[in-house]
Amino acid sequence: MTTDIGTIRKEAISLATQAINFDDEKKYDEAIKNYIKAGEKLNYLMKIDESKLNQETYRNKAKEYLVRAQELKEANSNEDKRQAVPAGGQ
Repeated sequence: MTTDIGTIRKEAISLATQAINFDDEKKYDEAIKNYIKAGEKLNYLMKIDESKLNQETYRNKAKEYLVRAQELKEANSNEDKRQAVPAGGQ
């Protein structure tokens, strides 16, 4: 994996932007994938960037993106269950 902080930061921003766009477009599976990838990149950045301020920013954004991915996963799971059982339980 590349260790150039600037490149990885740009990749994380791009993934996060794509995730937000997919989320807005209700393309939740793609949003989930991109939120997770962005969170992973940010977690990696926390390990290699020596700036405490940057580390805190990466941590907060990674948490935000991973929480949103989990929310979408749970919503998708609940939606799948509702579709599996027809209304009225028949």
